[in-house]
Amino acid sequence: MLGCGFNNIFPSENNLLYKKILENDGLVISEYPPYEKHQSKYFIARNRIISGISLGILVIEAGTRSGTSITANFGFKQNKKVFALPHEITNKYGIGTNKLLKKGAILVTDVQDILKELDIATTKKSSISSFSEITLTNHKYQYIYNLISNIPISINELCKKTSKPISEISNGLFVLEIDGYIKKVAGGYVCTLNK
Repeated sequence: MLGCGFNNIFPSENNLLYKKILENDGLVISEYPPYEKHQSKYFIARNRIISGISLGILVIEAGTRSGTSITANFGFKQNKKVFALPHEITNKYGIGTNKLLKKGAILVTDVQDILKELDIATTKKSSISSFSEITLTNHKYQYIYNLISNIPISINELCKKTSKPISEISNGLFVLEIDGYIKKVAGGYVCTLNK
């Protein structure tokens, strides 16, 4: 979803991404004329379309005022399901998510919370059978994944081993679970791939 015309991609370094999306049968949407330049108000306006075409909106992090919060608020107005991860009250990136929870967003601590709420079946097994089939190189949460094996590890243990706040570890676990790298079991998290 663009906040500009197709012939004026912003930022310009996203031109390659734009072309790759189209080459792979993806969809890029813009409500502006081809040569229209970006404007701040266009990015705010586009968020209503992002939420409008979504099944639901998941907010992982959001500051006091952010584009993410704007999208979530459009979602509320459109009667979409808005999901949010809780954060410690001292975390500046969690102020927005906590406000959304107070406003009625659905609290999420596990990927199953979203799938259940959207009534999406979870019986389909991952087609990934070994670590060699997929790589986490440069993944934002690689450092968390490296500590997870086939023996369950708790979020508290991960916090101790990484010296990172629980909110960051929680976000990382959530993203890794959605991406199919790990799963939640009794006692913590285990890797879904053969390392």
